[in-house]
Amino acid sequence: MKRIQYHRYGGPELMRLEDFEPARPGLGEVRVRVRAAAANVMDWKIRNGLLRIMTGNSFPRGFGTDFAGVVEAVGGDVSRITP
Repeated sequence: MKRIQYHRYGGPELMRLEDFEPARPGLGEVRVRVRAAAANVMDWKIRNGLLRIMTGNSFPRGFGTDFAGVVEAVGGDVSRITP
């Protein structure tokens, strides 16, 4: 699988399309194979580090919060959504 990600806060020049292996979903989580995505102001603020008090300093970080796709897997306690 591939995703656009970055390894430190900064501008768009840090974004790279890279191989990525998603973890199995944990409790209350789902994994979605993204079919369409958009970028919004919040994404740019997160990437630039303006919201780091809420997002922390863990990297690499994927880019984007607006997306649509197909649920591939669900966590152990998820019952209202199925792959």
